[in-house]
Amino acid sequence: MEIAIHGFNTEPIAAGSSVEFSCSYPSHIEVTSIQGWSQIWHPEPKPAPLDMLPAYKVRMSYPGSNGNCTMKLANLTTKDAATYYFVYKYRHRTADQMTCNGIPGVRLHVFASPVHIVVETIVSGQKTLVKDWTVMEGQSILLTCSRTCAENLNSYSGYIWYKNRLQLNTSQVNSFYLSLHPVSKEDAGSYVCVLIGYKDFPSSAVNLIVQNRPRSIMSGESDDSRHENDSLPLPRSPKGKSLFRFPVVLVASVCFGLAVVITVAVVFARIYTSGSGFQRPVS
Repeated sequence: MEIAIHGFNTEPIAAGSSVEFSCSYPSHIEVTSIQGWSQIWHPEPKPAPLDMLPAYKVRMSYPGSNGNCTMKLANLTTKDAATYYFVYKYRHRTADQMTCNGIPGVRLHVFASPVHIVVETIVSGQKTLVKDWTVMEGQSILLTCSRTCAENLNSYSGYIWYKNRLQLNTSQVNSFYLSLHPVSKEDAGSYVCVLIGYKDFPSSAVNLIVQNRPRSIMSGESDDSRHENDSLPLPRSPKGKSLFRFPVVLVASVCFGLAVVITVAVVFARIYTSGSGFQRPVS
């Protein structure tokens, strides 16, 4: 005994739309029970009657009698992607009860949107993918509205670009790409593209972040020279006379005894006084 599942398009179907599984089985046989439509989950078949699941019960419909097992499933989501099959039991002419499950069934593919946005930088004609959507001010940026399943879409007349939920009206309208050259801080925002004729299925939003360009250091001036200019000048001592000689001599002479220290200090004081222009008073 066979189940004929026919007229079903296994090509990807957009989320939010409806699909119909055309199905029939012999009407002259004695059907003892109908389990109905179930799914096959990879890797093992696990029968799960859809009309017993709340998530499907309100979205599906099928007569399930008189040889007609056609099912319609509305408001598709990406979670509906699976293999579906119809199960019923009938009485064989030997009085044995037989099960017909319609395996291998039919495979349903569901996509959230027919398009998605690819962000790339262009340097010397070479494209580089930007995964985190963060770019540098002044770079050449290309946003491409790439089709998810181009061969399965009906005719369309172009693309529509949106930025921050507002439709863009530029010379690149209806084009599959959007060029930002050079990109500026004003270009930052949320971008979305759609195919004309598929406005209910926009791409996922791309939140473009534009960072400030690094500031360059003025030519001829390094960080070290700038720090040197900013520092305070050291006090200058009289020519040929170091103000630090006395403490150095004093510290160096401590280890030789108090008498040596006093002698050196007196001699140094006399030399420094005569060199600085001061005259000793005549006694």
